[in-house]
Amino acid sequence: MADAVKRKKRKKKHGTAPWRQTKRALLILFFLTFVAIVTPVWHVVRAQGKTSESPKNTVTDPVPRKDTAESVTPQPGTADKRAESGPLLTDNAADQTQSTQASSTPVQYTEPVPLTTLPSAEENPAAWYEYGAGAQDTNSITILGCGDNLMHSQLYENAFNGETYDFSPYYENVKAFVGSADIATINQETPMATDLYEPSTYPSFNTPKQIGDAILDTGFDVINLGNNHIYDKGTAGALATLEYFAERNIPTVGIYTSMEDAGDIRVVEKNGIKVAFVSFVEFTNSDADEEGTDIIWLEDTEGMKDQIRAARQAADIVVAHVHWGIEGTTELTELQTSMAQFMVDEGVDIVFGNHPHWLQELTVLTRESDGTRCPVIYSMGNFLSGMDRREELITGFLTVEVSRDANGKVIPVKMGFLPLVIHFSNLEKTDLRIYPLCRYSEEMAAANAVNVIRDDDTFDLDLIQNVVDTSIPKEYQNQMVSIY
Repeated sequence: MADAVKRKKRKKKHGTAPWRQTKRALLILFFLTFVAIVTPVWHVVRAQGKTSESPKNTVTDPVPRKDTAESVTPQPGTADKRAESGPLLTDNAADQTQSTQASSTPVQYTEPVPLTTLPSAEENPAAWYEYGAGAQDTNSITILGCGDNLMHSQLYENAFNGETYDFSPYYENVKAFVGSADIATINQETPMATDLYEPSTYPSFNTPKQIGDAILDTGFDVINLGNNHIYDKGTAGALATLEYFAERNIPTVGIYTSMEDAGDIRVVEKNGIKVAFVSFVEFTNSDADEEGTDIIWLEDTEGMKDQIRAARQAADIVVAHVHWGIEGTTELTELQTSMAQFMVDEGVDIVFGNHPHWLQELTVLTRESDGTRCPVIYSMGNFLSGMDRREELITGFLTVEVSRDANGKVIPVKMGFLPLVIHFSNLEKTDLRIYPLCRYSEEMAAANAVNVIRDDDTFDLDLIQNVVDTSIPKEYQNQMVSIY
């Protein structure tokens, strides 16, 4: 009864007076007004959030190459696809699909993006890899070099698909980075003479010529053939290799049809900057078995001087490939250090060294005559090979930026080193690939079959980083840094 009385009193208190109706209307009006204001704001915030967030493990494609004039233009039908950015490395199959779909429309920047806007290597080691290796100044270009492209039998056997050889998967994770450089150069360590001889491996290499298709498709512009294996199939094998690239109008250095041919300096021009390439060799495993080729040897200092002087007259920048040193060590020989300074003093601006199969010191030497600072790397290790000692699986790209100053002189101004790892998870090496270290995980390192082949130490990220740190100064790893 008391509850009934209370309910009756409350009803009587509020009643059905006009004020109640007015208050209800005001509340409804206020609610509708609130919804009308908040809803569009929420949609904007939500849209911005989606735009700013990147899917997990998705990497932006590097900037494609700029279309600039070259002194040597590949003929139609060749595998020169530098403007196409391939998919970058992702950590699993689902992300690989996502990255491949995203890369079908490469990122195009409407304005140059200065390197200074990128996160530092400490903040994001993959930032430079994601960005690409191209120069962002019309007065500058980048020149990228790498280690030995050394084709053991497992590599070409796994590349055979029943009809032909497809080497391109080996390079798929670094193709976009190579292609974004203004000029990329590689040391093709093995002859390509399978029109004459059967494929073969160590100690006398002969690689299916389709390896040339793959390295050109990856984006390499200049090929060094001056190395200790160039005569593995005699003079005929060396000439067949030269012929392959000549048919595609791709400049080669290191071995020539004559000294007159060697005097015809190979020059590539980008952004109005002319880059000359020369090559010097300490020794070869076999001698030429007939006439028809020439090499400029490291012991021939007068021949080297003539070559460098001719290159300086023909171009703004001189790049030297050098095959030298002792295999399987980080220790430099007296010949390496003395000849490096000799070349720099004579006029070489950048030295890309190879042969030891291990990374060796990256440094900057000063030219005595004009104070120019010149990047020198004594060995970049193996870019691709079937070798399986731990140190032979750790390599990298050296990228040097050269720039024209206000007086019109072109000099090296920056450099950066992108560490790479050769990975395979089974003894047959059927899944062998090159990976940027900044995209290589501890799980992948643990799964690398080198841990089965070599039980003297564990292949992990600490070991890999220690190998890199032994030869490459920290400040140049994963980022472009001034050399002055």
